[in-house]
Amino acid sequence: MAKIEITKGDITTLNVDAIVNANCYKNSLQLAIDNVCKTVAFPNISTGVYGYPKQEAAEIALKTVSDFCQNIMKLKRLFFVVLMRKIIAL
Repeated sequence: MAKIEITKGDITTLNVDAIVNANCYKNSLQLAIDNVCKTVAFPNISTGVYGYPKQEAAEIALKTVSDFCQNIMKLKRLFFVVLMRKIIAL
């Protein structure tokens, strides 16, 4: 059975937030590759109870995942799971 790990973003200050948020995506993608996963789904990380700005979080997610996948593309499917219409528009 496949091993499942969860990588959590820890939002503390806006100076560090972008790096932490980006690293959460990178670490999760690397874990997926290390565990031979073919599909990954991401929520809008840290925008719920941590209150990270949704627009900035969406930009970080798209850039970080795009950059990572240009160098290492072993996934077949990648999803961004969005639960609010406002976020889809970002």
